[in-house]
Amino acid sequence: MIRRAAFALAACALSCSGGSRPAPASWRVVVSGQRSTLLSVWGTSASDVFAVGGPLGDGSPSTVLRFDGSAWRDLDAGGTETFWWVHGTAASDVWAVGEKGRIVHWNGSAFAEAARSTTATLYGVWTAAPDDVWVVGGSPEQGSAAPNDVCLHFDGKTWDASLGPMRLGRAFFKVWGTSSSNLYVVGEAATIWHRRGTRRRQRRGVRRRRRARPRRLRRRQAAARRRRLAGRLRECAPRQPARRVGRPRGRILGRGRGLRHGRARWRNSRRPGGPLRAASVRSPKAVASG
Repeated sequence: MIRRAAFALAACALSCSGGSRPAPASWRVVVSGQRSTLLSVWGTSASDVFAVGGPLGDGSPSTVLRFDGSAWRDLDAGGTETFWWVHGTAASDVWAVGEKGRIVHWNGSAFAEAARSTTATLYGVWTAAPDDVWVVGGSPEQGSAAPNDVCLHFDGKTWDASLGPMRLGRAFFKVWGTSSSNLYVVGEAATIWHRRGTRRRQRRGVRRRRRARPRRLRRRQAAARRRRLAGRLRECAPRQPARRVGRPRGRILGRGRGLRHGRARWRNSRRPGGPLRAASVRSPKAVASG
């Protein structure tokens, strides 16, 4: 009886509340008949939306459309380049990027053209703040022979092309992050770059300067590293008598299999195989192998 009463009550509630059900979702065309192709859309609210695109090479004008809550209207950005992406922080701070390195900024009433620093197509833009804008692009499937690995940063005054990742001859398509210290860039060959902190990652073949440390502290740290290395060698070769490795010149800066100690640092010799099993010294260099 209790179950029947509960079922009847639920059915009555559903039948009585039929008028308050939300309307089903529906689609409708709000803009059509444009000669150009629209490639990106972004907005700050339901009454402030931007859509960008272009002719894709047929000579028509660049396209920037804006919805103000009541109607879509065409913003005259000039030029014939196709815009590939749009992003901003407010209705008066909107960036659009596209072909031939074109970058334009909408300040709420007019467009401002940025100086072009590349001929590559710019496919992505991400804005953290009015003085913190990142733009990426490149020339797909053309490798290092064409402008690629394009990553530009705007600090509110100038554009800087030196803050990008190491060049691999690949086009970048999109950029996103939570801040300039946590940024992601994606591109060709399934490449994903991640920028952490305020400093760039070290480029290949470039050494970072080491902080100066007191001489006694350096000696203690070097001695501790030698003791740890000797312990690992004894563990790897228990049947062989431990051989004391003399103090070679230089400092130990790394560890791993197949390590070679030179004058400046330890470097991984990338030798395949098992753990280290022996060590020898030939002044001024020392070699550990396994």
